[in-house]
Amino acid sequence: MVRAPRFIALAQLGARLATQGAMAKAGLGVAVLVALGVAVAMAIAARAAHSGGDVARLPLAAASILAWGGGVLVAFTASSQALVRDEREGIRALVASRGATGVAYAFGRATGLAAVLAALTCGGVLLSGGVLAATVRSDVAVIARGTLAAAVGAVAFSVTMAPLSLAALGARSRAGGYLVLVGVVAGPELVARLFARALPDEWGELLPVPAAVSAVADAIAPGTFDPMRGLRAAFVLALIAAASMAAVRRQLARARELAA
Repeated sequence: MVRAPRFIALAQLGARLATQGAMAKAGLGVAVLVALGVAVAMAIAARAAHSGGDVARLPLAAASILAWGGGVLVAFTASSQALVRDEREGIRALVASRGATGVAYAFGRATGLAAVLAALTCGGVLLSGGVLAATVRSDVAVIARGTLAAAVGAVAFSVTMAPLSLAALGARSRAGGYLVLVGVVAGPELVARLFARALPDEWGELLPVPAAVSAVADAIAPGTFDPMRGLRAAFVLALIAAASMAAVRRQLARARELAA
């Protein structure tokens, strides 16, 4: 078992590594610009909204744009060949010399990236929610609840996408990794359609990762409160994250071979 201080140190290392390199920094810059653009768009949309319920849904829209726009870009750039680079630059050897196992290293790497993604997406959501509240100056409680739901969805996205992107891109070529990642994200929707009659509707609709992430947020959002749907979506995402971490562990040997 990894001791808490060691795990925290590995997660901090993972976060630093996720923000290193020209591509990663460029991805972070674009993500910040997306967050600022979304905040401005939310202010404009708030003025056109016709009810408090409409305004409360705007943070959810902001979270979706932040996650599948800037967030995915950061996940891609931070994960591309990341495990191979760590081997070549001696990061794995350094971690091992401090007594950390390969499993601990993999969890630290994924947790650090998840923290970076959560900071970006949740930060953008909170900024958008603040802009909405300042613009409308009414229905603040409803906006706050919508913002909280959007932030929960952003965290769900981050915790799922970090190990998923590392598994797909960490020890593969950029083109091959992108194809694998797109297949994992979009493929379940095709499976759900093919086996629509065999799968219960309440589970089939949650197979695509974007749908499951949205369901987590919708489950506690104003007007769509449905705790059981949220729990089902969280379970699906937990399975995906667990399978992705297992794949990351398998990719460690491949990364060592490619770095040699």
